[in-house]
Amino acid sequence: MYFSTVLTSRMALLGGIFDILGAFHHYAGKGGDPKKLNKKEVKELLAEQLGLAECECPSGQMDECLKSLDEDQDGEVDFCEFMPLLAGFTILIETEKEAPSTLLKGIQTIKKVFVDYASKEGDPSTLSKHEVKLLLQEQLYGEEKLDKAKADEHFKELDLDGDAQVDIVEYFVFLATLCTCINDLL
Repeated sequence: MYFSTVLTSRMALLGGIFDILGAFHHYAGKGGDPKKLNKKEVKELLAEQLGLAECECPSGQMDECLKSLDEDQDGEVDFCEFMPLLAGFTILIETEKEAPSTLLKGIQTIKKVFVDYASKEGDPSTLSKHEVKLLLQEQLYGEEKLDKAKADEHFKELDLDGDAQVDIVEYFVFLATLCTCINDLL
C-alpha cells in the first residue's frame, strides 16, 4: 500500500516520505543491519524499485555507483547515504505517469507537491516565499498555525543560495533532512 494515496492531498508530502522510507526499510537488513543496505540489498532495491538491473549497466558501473553511495566505506548504505540517489531521481522523474513501485511513487509524490505549489504564482520552477509558507502550512503543519516569523525562518533555511526563491534542489535538500530525521525516529 502506498502511504501517499492513503493520506489526504493536504498531507501528500508526508505520504511520499513514508513511501520512500517504507521502500528503503523493506530491503534494509535482510542480510544484516536493519538500518542499512548491503551490496545485494542495494542491487535488489535498484532493480525492483527503480528498474535498474545490473545487467543493463556497463561492466563495473553498478559497483562504482554503490561505492560512491557508501560515503563511510563500511560496505553498506544507510538512509543518509541513499538520499543523493533519490535526489537525482526526484529531478528526473515525471509526475504524470503511474509509478510502478513504492519508491518511485514516493519520489513522484514529493516532486508533484513541489510542482503543484511552484505553479501557484510566478516562476513555475521555483517556490516563492508565499508558496513555501503554503506548502509548509498545508503539508507539514496541518491544523497547527504557522506564524509569519516561523515561515520566514523556514524560508531563509530553505533558500540556500539567497536568491529569494527555492528551486527543486533546495527543496530536496530540505526533504533529505526531513526524511533523515523521520528515519532516525523509526
